[in-house]
Amino acid sequence: MRQSEQGTYTDTLLNTAGCDSIVTLNLFVKQPTASTQNKTICSGSSYSFNGQNLTLAGTYFDTLANSAGCDSFVTLILSLNRFVYGSFNASICNGESYFYNGQSLTNSGVYKDTLLSPLGCDSIVTLNLTVKNNSSSSLNQAICAGSSFSFNGQNLTIGGTYLDTLINSSGCDSIVTLTLSVNSLPMPTISRNGDTLQTQTFTTYQWLFNNTIISGETNHNIKISQNGNYSVVVTNVYNCSDTSVLFSVTGVGIEKPGESFGVKLYPNPNNGSFTVEFADQVAREIEITDALGRVIVAATKVEKKEHFYIGEHAAGIYFLNIRQGKQIKRLKLNVYE
Repeated sequence: MRQSEQGTYTDTLLNTAGCDSIVTLNLFVKQPTASTQNKTICSGSSYSFNGQNLTLAGTYFDTLANSAGCDSFVTLILSLNRFVYGSFNASICNGESYFYNGQSLTNSGVYKDTLLSPLGCDSIVTLNLTVKNNSSSSLNQAICAGSSFSFNGQNLTIGGTYLDTLINSSGCDSIVTLTLSVNSLPMPTISRNGDTLQTQTFTTYQWLFNNTIISGETNHNIKISQNGNYSVVVTNVYNCSDTSVLFSVTGVGIEKPGESFGVKLYPNPNNGSFTVEFADQVAREIEITDALGRVIVAATKVEKKEHFYIGEHAAGIYFLNIRQGKQIKRLKLNVYE
């Protein structure tokens, strides 16, 4: 009979002598085995199982013989980890380098590096590198002697070439070159020719009397109208300006006493006390000015004969300015101590 259970079984047979032969069977039943494996591979690699090189995730089976000689059922659960991809952008300025993947990069381009991800698979990292250009510019500037130009934190007064490094819109160096020139100032001088003052040839002119601008006097010469201090502000072709020294004018329109307007001035010289006498009775105005043109006495509706006293002022040259209608005459006064 067939036995399928483990145990001890006996059987009686006839031996060759015709007698009973007792046979004892000790039967052992061995068990098959089963196991499960969990495996993970990276994308692009394979796993050998049951005679196959597996590249796809899934569940696979194989039957082997165990140590007892029975079936061993093996279940494989295969997982697949994929590559990890990443990219980043970086930039440098021309002349700089970027260290990546063991290299010092100096050119724009796309660069890759393979690392290990936390899951142990390849991690592909892409670098997009941009090399930005430096920039340069030049500046030409002119100043007048005695002035300055602010550049790179300095007030420059000497002509020459100067450099400054700034940051351009790309964040890289911007080299600025300044060429500075210093133009000389004009040197006006005043000379007199009769009743006219003149200076050298320049671009523009502005005459002053006693340091006050004379409206409309913008030529290189001027007609003398009264005694006092004249000067001229000029500008040269470099647009630089300077003012001449004062030029003192005296003796403008001086008449000998008694030769004009029928006027007598006496005594002259005097000690500050004198008389002015006219030939007729006409409304007149009189101003007495010093050599600098400052008015010290002003009188209107002067009588035919008027007496004046200026002895409280210093001795020197004074001028008696007589206005009659539109006419003006000047008489020179010599006042002594």
